[in-house]
Amino acid sequence: MRSQSARLIATAQVQTAKAGIQMSGSALQAAEDSYFNTEMDALKIQYAGDIEQAAKESEAALARAEGRAKASAYKMASYQSLLSGGTQAAQIMS
Repeated sequence: MRSQSARLIATAQVQTAKAGIQMSGSALQAAEDSYFNTEMDALKIQYAGDIEQAAKESEAALARAEGRAKASAYKMASYQSLLSGGTQAAQIMS
């Protein structure tokens, strides 16, 4: 985006110079506005990327937490199964 904007500003400067107008006054103000707007747009893009990155990191952390919770639940179920099997075996033996 910055390179496209730089080309556009350079083209405008060349056209201004061709017309014999010096880069001052409103022509200079227009160039300054273009640079400012380009930087503001770049900051908005960067901010949106930062927000998206934070969201993806949160999703990953949640997925890991869910995985740990499921692993713990499966482990608990296996212990219960072992205890139940042991109890049934003891009942059959007695």
